[in-house]
Amino acid sequence: TIRNTTGAGQNLLLTMASADVGVFRVPDPANANRQSAAATIANTAWYVLPAAVATEYKFAPCPAASPATACAGPAHPGDSIVIYFTGGGKATPNGDANGKPVATGSVAPADGSVVYQTVIKPTLKIGGLDAPVQFSGIAPGTAAEYQINTTIPAGVALGDDVPVVLTFGNSSDTVTIAIQANP
Repeated sequence: TIRNTTGAGQNLLLTMASADVGVFRVPDPANANRQSAAATIANTAWYVLPAAVATEYKFAPCPAASPATACAGPAHPGDSIVIYFTGGGKATPNGDANGKPVATGSVAPADGSVVYQTVIKPTLKIGGLDAPVQFSGIAPGTAAEYQINTTIPAGVALGDDVPVVLTFGNSSDTVTIAIQANP
């Protein structure tokens, strides 16, 4: 019921979703239809992007740079990657459904002293293949920015627009990532 100075309105029943996932995207300046996921190679500052998009943003090619230097390029089968998203729902220490979530508007500890995992366990498909979910939770040092850690499956299709489907319960989002053959 909404109340204000003129009185109270009618009761309204709202059904809330426990999660409503949305993968962050990196726009392609040359192709408005491309939906590249905001993703990095794990433990690096290397962005997973098609080579043409990396060039548009003036990134150095990877892996010419050190892991701490920002660069961009396609991922390869077997690479561990991190995909960034929102709407992962409740996240608690160890993903315990009865655990205490990080306070609204607060930042998860950057040092990882407390790791907030999603209570709902997502599924992930890359190029139509099941991809392992090694971690799903709030990115350390952020407020409500989630990350999923996974590995590019062997045998996945190659290309600049390989579909990635992240699903939490009844909510899913589809984006793409660039994958090329191992060097």
